Amino acid sequence: MPTMSTSKKKEIWDQIIGALSSKISKGELRTWFSHTSLRKLDSSMAIIDVPNKFVANWLSEHYLTDLKKTFKRVWKNSPGSIHFSFISQSTQESQQTHSRVPSGNLPPQKLNPFMTFETFLTGACNRFAGTSAQAVSDHSQGQYSLLYIYSDPGLGKTHLLNAIGNHRLRKDPHCSLRYLSSDAFGSDFTYAINNEKLQEFRAEHCNLDLLLFDDIHLLARRQKTQEEFLFLFNSLYGNKKQMVITGDAPPNKLKNISSELRSRLGWGLLADLQLPDQKIKMEVIKAKASENRMDIPDDVAFFLANSNSDIKTIVKNLIKLETNSSINEGKITISMVKALTRDKERGGVTLEDIMNTTAGYFNISVADLISGKKKRLYSYPRQLAMYLARSHTPLPFKEIGDSFGRKDHSTVIYAIKRIERLKAGEKKIGDDLQMLESLLG
Repeated sequence: MPTMSTSKKKEIWDQIIGALSSKISKGELRTWFSHTSLRKLDSSMAIIDVPNKFVANWLSEHYLTDLKKTFKRVWKNSPGSIHFSFISQSTQESQQTHSRVPSGNLPPQKLNPFMTFETFLTGACNRFAGTSAQAVSDHSQGQYSLLYIYSDPGLGKTHLLNAIGNHRLRKDPHCSLRYLSSDAFGSDFTYAINNEKLQEFRAEHCNLDLLLFDDIHLLARRQKTQEEFLFLFNSLYGNKKQMVITGDAPPNKLKNISSELRSRLGWGLLADLQLPDQKIKMEVIKAKASENRMDIPDDVAFFLANSNSDIKTIVKNLIKLETNSSINEGKITISMVKALTRDKERGGVTLEDIMNTTAGYFNISVADLISGKKKRLYSYPRQLAMYLARSHTPLPFKEIGDSFGRKDHSTVIYAIKRIERLKAGEKKIGDDLQMLESLLG
């Protein structure tokens, strides 16, 4: 294959950066990719020049998968491997660091400096996990040798791991710790086996004071890698070192993970992250909007918060909004949000949508909405939700009543007739209905 020209490599790399801009924020792109370039590209490998080892390690840990996918989409091909090249300040000689080669004395800056306890928003849904993580970061010995945090994706597990590491390093700069994703661990282990460097690999990891291991469930069906992690676990636990491990389920419910490993994970303190409430999601949206200098109207923030329980997805939608607003030089409106976040596969508004939207709009829980509480604080939103359920779904009165705490179908009929009668004469009811209709899309 002929050598690719410098101009062609620049053209491809510009396209790669452009494609990445739709996935990550402007700030991230500027921080990690502003001083990068494509040195070499062929079917066997891509070599990317970066300023230093820190950036090389960070890109390898956090953006490798995105880079591979983007190369395939832009270049219509996927290089066999991706490497990062940098100039060592001590020798001024060009050195190359493989994207998956384990290296000794890994820099603590592999942690995300923006993921701290100060930026972790807490509520009833995550308070126990947050305080447990804080306790681990404060105490290097004793009862906090193992913490296992589990939840659905996008609820803050990775944030807590980084917060623990950042806090510990502020307290003890000499602490030997490492944040590891399961994919990085598996790739490093495979490289070590293939290059007869297993002893070096084990020495590096078994000498840690604190291991922060993300997404243990992704080791499913990888028997050899699970066995190696079990070796590491036994070594650290036996030497009274600390581990914080995350997964998508409690240890005893992890799928395709060995019984020995599931048992070990249950030895420590278990903490789960539950779905965030409306208040937490609104705070995240406002904080991220402020961070990116975005002007988000309240109705847009509410719609975004109600659109998903996954914080990561909500933040990604914010990035889409920022990009779209910048391109079109327009204000962010609820119509724009609906166009960008609408799920093309969904058939329409569901009863669950109506319940969640109505409860969030009136700042009450769904449990209160469907309860038998008779105070207007609860009965009025309930009647509106029943009215909307009849308007937006094909459900019969009986099924709507059953969904609202087994209410009789006559209760549903009464609620619908009452709202129908009053909406024209009482401005507040009309306004509330209009806003709820708008939020439901």
